[in-house]
Amino acid sequence: MSGESVRVPDRHDFDRDGAVCLRGVVGHDWVERLRAATEWALEHPVGMEFGADAAARYYAELFPWRRHTEFREFSLSSGVADVARRLTGTADVRLFYDYLLVKEPGGSPATPWHQDQPYYPATGTDVCSIWVALDEVTSANGGLEYVQGSHRWGKILTGQSMQSGFDRPDLEAIPDIDANRRSYKLLSWDLRPGDCVVHHSLTVHGGPSNMSQQRRRGLAIRWLYGDVRFAPLQNTSPQVAQVAREAGLEPGDQFRGALFPVPT
Repeated sequence: MSGESVRVPDRHDFDRDGAVCLRGVVGHDWVERLRAATEWALEHPVGMEFGADAAARYYAELFPWRRHTEFREFSLSSGVADVARRLTGTADVRLFYDYLLVKEPGGSPATPWHQDQPYYPATGTDVCSIWVALDEVTSANGGLEYVQGSHRWGKILTGQSMQSGFDRPDLEAIPDIDANRRSYKLLSWDLRPGDCVVHHSLTVHGGPSNMSQQRRRGLAIRWLYGDVRFAPLQNTSPQVAQVAREAGLEPGDQFRGALFPVPT
């Protein structure tokens, strides 16, 4: 309604829901710079690709900040880290890693229900993700849904992974959300370029295939804001574990150093 003030989600909302949407956080200039960097990354791929149809691929790349200046400057110098600081109430945040995610149109695969935490070679759950929309996002092109309050279930759960070798038989399985959708409050937002969704590492989330004719490009930035320590557990991310070893970390060390930097 014209003239009506819109309340910006705050730390209370994040603590309660485990996922919040923030509108217009990233300006047009940065959106365009990140789009250009994304196209460069797709032309020089080093990430993972999912889906049988190359034209409808789902591309996922960890640590793009390490090979492209635009991603680096955005994570470390654009001020986006202030969002993490505000929602977590913690001044001491560090870049864990960034994650470029592109769902091409025409049937790129769905994102199964999962928590992020089981994929981390880490103990400690003080990790949040800022997901930046670089295109318009709806359920038609793979927009994510979040199970409200699932970060408060007190459990680390294993879900169906898109990548082999990531199953965690040592963990309890995520319940069948789709078979019991009325049992949960599901949060989702249509996004415009520059909007963000911030979620906790234990928040259960997933998204459909991109069956539209519109791309879904996004950049997720994972932030450390508490006592999170390196733990190279079986079936966790080998890329993150490798960077931790490059940083000279031993099991039990906090994620620190130049490869897990403090943003300005």
